[in-house]
Order: sequence, then C-alpha cells, then structure tokens
Amino acid sequence: MTEKHICIMAIALLAIVSSIALLDIQDGISKDTDASDSTMTVPNNSLNIIVIGTGESADAITSNLGTMGNVIQAQSIEQHLSKNTSITNAFIFTDSWIVSNAAEAPRIVSHVVNEGSIASLYKQQIDWKSTGLSVSYGDDDTMTSVCVTNGVTRCYSVTCDDENEALSKTVQWMNDVTSVNGNKQGSVDDQPLGSEIESYVDYESSGYGWTAVRTHYYKLDDVSQTYDYYAAHYTVTLEPNSGSFNSGIDVSSSMDNGYLLKHGPSTTPSDTTVTVNIGYSASSEGLSFNTGSSWTYTIRDITISNHSSVVNNKMDIRHNISENSSTGSTTCTVEPGKLVKIDSTNSYISSDTYKTQFCHRYLGQYGAFNDVTRTVNVIIEQ
Repeated sequence: MTEKHICIMAIALLAIVSSIALLDIQDGISKDTDASDSTMTVPNNSLNIIVIGTGESADAITSNLGTMGNVIQAQSIEQHLSKNTSITNAFIFTDSWIVSNAAEAPRIVSHVVNEGSIASLYKQQIDWKSTGLSVSYGDDDTMTSVCVTNGVTRCYSVTCDDENEALSKTVQWMNDVTSVNGNKQGSVDDQPLGSEIESYVDYESSGYGWTAVRTHYYKLDDVSQTYDYYAAHYTVTLEPNSGSFNSGIDVSSSMDNGYLLKHGPSTTPSDTTVTVNIGYSASSEGLSFNTGSSWTYTIRDITISNHSSVVNNKMDIRHNISENSSTGSTTCTVEPGKLVKIDSTNSYISSDTYKTQFCHRYLGQYGAFNDVTRTVNVIIEQ
C-alpha cells in the first residue's frame, strides 16, 4: 500500500468518526413508552425537559427543543410522578394532552409544582383555581410556566407568532430559575417586602418590537386580623425593532374582591423623575401600622395620565411617549404601582392589562400604529 493510499484512508476514517460524533451530539432526544427513560446529557445543561403528550404538537415540540435540554417525550406522566421529582425537571404539557385530560390536569400540574418542578403549558390553559396554586397567566399565552422556589411563585408567559421562539424563550427562563447545581435561585428583584408572585410576561408586536413585563406582587406585613395588604410593582419595557418607534404604554389593574388604596404615579408632565408612593397608614384593633413602599423612575419625553378610580377599585395609568425623541426610538421602561387590601379570608385575584403601542415613520410622519393588549390573570392563594 502506498503512502498516498494510506493518507486517503486516514482522511476517510476521520470523516466517518466526525459524522458519528455529530450524530451523537444532535441525538439528544428520546421518546419513551415505559418507565425506563434514556436521555443524552447535553453539555453544560442540567435541565431535564419532559414533554407530556403524543401527536403532532408533542412531536413538534420535542423536535424543536433540539439540544436546549435533556429531552424526553412521554405518552403518560404517571410514570414520572412515581419517581423522585427532580428540581431540575421541567414538564411541558401539550395542548392536546390538556384537552384530553381536562379533569385531571389541574391536579397533576399542582403536584408537579408542589414537588419542586417547573410546569409549562403549551397553547392551552387549565382551571388554575382548581390547582390551589398562586399563579399568573394569560388566556391565550403561547406558553405559560410556573414553579415555586424559596417560597416564591415564579411565573412566565410568552406570546408570539413564532412558536419555536416561544419555546426558546421559555427554556431560557427555565434555565434562569435553575442554577447549574440544581438549586433554583431567587430573583435579583426580590425585596424585603416578601414576594408572593414574580410574574414575567413577554409578548410580541409583530413587525414592531417586543414588550417585557416584570411584575412583583408582595403580601405586606401588618397587624390587622381583618385585612391583608398587597403591593404590586409593575415594570414594563418596550423594545422596538429597527425602524419602529415607541408610542405608548398603558397599565391597568382591576379586582372584584379588593379595595384600591394607593396608586401612582400621578398625572405628570414630561422631562422629569416621578415617585410612586404607595405607603399607607392605618389602624386595626387599637394598633396603628404603616405598610407599603415607594420608588422613582425617569419619564423623559413621556407624559403620564392617571385615570385610576378608588371608587371602582381600578388602577389605570397611561404613558404617552414622544415618538421623535430618543425615548421613542430606544428601549423604554415605566414602573407604576398600586396598594390594595382584601378581606383576610379571601385570595388575591386581579386582572392586569398591558396595552402597548409602537409605530412606524413614513415621509417624516408617524403612523401605522400597532396596539397590542395583553391581559394577565393573577391569583395569590392564602
């Protein structure tokens, strides 16, 4: 055999070995029909994603997840519930499975979350009130996820045209709340107030940009045996696409079983820093107490109109953004808030609505306004 032949054979062998290695890396997905699961560990990723369901949705999710995690597709969840639930497990329940198991789904999702795993629902909601969980969700979310870590409920909702992008953003959130050593970490936004729910919402204005909502709800310390007091700190960020402009952000919140006490900021002209003061003094059973919080944020090139009504127990704060300013063309964040009280025997239930507006510019004029409204249902159980 000549030296040239040896060289050719060596190159061919190297190509075969490389092809096998590539297949091994890509083959991170397994489907199971019995209790024995076989998954390939994806380097630098400790998250196990278990897709519950069969059919088109389950197959598509499993395939699209690719190497985002250690992926298993299961026809039934019972075999996984019988195991020691790992805090690094994330269960994705498909729409078809939820519809087929509507009666049992709330119990199963509740079990998954209470055992320390992440539960994620794909394009279909359950009867959340039946779960006994604190949660935030939108009725038409592409994906809704929830977990509990360190006594804090953490929720994530995403809505967009590209379902693969929704999966990607959800898995990123899952990794964010799960450390590499398997312990879910608290949010850097946690405050001494004691967070009850951390509600993250991302939604797309197709062709215009994204809105990111980061809301923290707190059950406050008080001495009352009659009422419970809750504060909400809303952080809403507009992220315009290239060629798009921010135009407005409206944040409203209503509830049937509570009383709106404080809200802010008040109606304010542009080019200033505003303070949201939701502090409150009250007395109960002969004892006085103070509760609430305050913070500031900048509203340069933004005019605020406060249409809230204590009589109707509705917070309604609108931010009108000057499109032709730097605030109109760059990432923009606003932070309204509220303080409410409810009877101590009731759960906190609110409907929070985010209306965001982008626009385009043609021939020096701003137009083609794009309004997107997202309503998030919030339940905080006692």
